[in-house]
Amino acid sequence: MPSAELERARSCPTEEIQALLYAAEEEILVALLENPRLDEQSVVLLLERKDLSATLLDRIAGHKTWLADRRVRLGLVAHPHAPRRIALRLIRELHVMDIVALTLSLTVPAEVRRLGEDLLLGKIAQLALGQKISVARRCSARVAAALLAEGRPPVLRVALENQRLTEAQVLRVLTLLSCSSPSVSIRSGQR
Repeated sequence: MPSAELERARSCPTEEIQALLYAAEEEILVALLENPRLDEQSVVLLLERKDLSATLLDRIAGHKTWLADRRVRLGLVAHPHAPRRIALRLIRELHVMDIVALTLSLTVPAEVRRLGEDLLLGKIAQLALGQKISVARRCSARVAAALLAEGRPPVLRVALENQRLTEAQVLRVLTLLSCSSPSVSIRSGQR
């Protein structure tokens, strides 16, 4: 790679950065990461590329000011080539609904999705009622079953409408709990 192109990537003005985000050569992208004019918005656009190497993603994760942006953290965790240690560390810093979305994404590695579910299960008790309803509407089957087990009627109705929830999970929740008759009637009336 000619050093003139690399130097241009390191020092180009903001207007030229957009064009360089789609460069095919990794050396240019590495040089672009050293450009002081590269902002968080441009890094988010760069993270949408699914052909980035783990080395490049590691460099992005090493930049503290970029990691202050929630969108950059989300882009790193959701990237299919993100190093596991980075994804597993950063998922803990995301918002609840971001974690819900990640647990449903098939491009996210299974290990990261599973940790996301575990984090959601650990946070259920601290969530406000409105958040629980939002999570119950969009979450994975495992999290929906945990919300069912809580037994709060507004959350029960929404969790039972979750398309990912299976009958086996509902039966497991019913057998694990000593359900009161009003709780069982709400459940059985929905399915």
